Amino acid sequence: MINPKQYITDNRIKLRGFGSQGEENRKRGDQFMRELIANTSQHPFNNNARIIGNAHVVIEYDGDGVRIKDIQSHEQGSGAGTQALQYLVKLSEKYNVPLNLYAKGYASTKTSQLKNWYKRFGFEPDESGAQEMTRKP
Repeated sequence: MINPKQYITDNRIKLRGFGSQGEENRKRGDQFMRELIANTSQHPFNNNARIIGNAHVVIEYDGDGVRIKDIQSHEQGSGAGTQALQYLVKLSEKYNVPLNLYAKGYASTKTSQLKNWYKRFGFEPDESGAQEMTRKP
């Protein structure tokens, strides 16, 4: 019988590249997060969100890359979400930090639309074609 905890740990190591690169990855991730915090504002109602232009993002450094948990435009269709993602991609390139996310549509956006939107910015789905996506710098 497979130990679920060990299975998750083993596969996370394979998918995310934790291990020998850990210290260098942590430094780059810290630099990414410091610049993001220095150049954005904290959302007044969500301590985990940063305001980028007319959108807000919820992200976290996950040890090997930056996980984008949410991007929301304050005015749908204004391009603010695109500008926020472009900023994150720029930081990703600058610090050589991968961006990871789970593409799941909600409200008026379908998951397939969201995945296609992320693909335009260089995100690729994992091997299974599921909603987990990564953009390598």
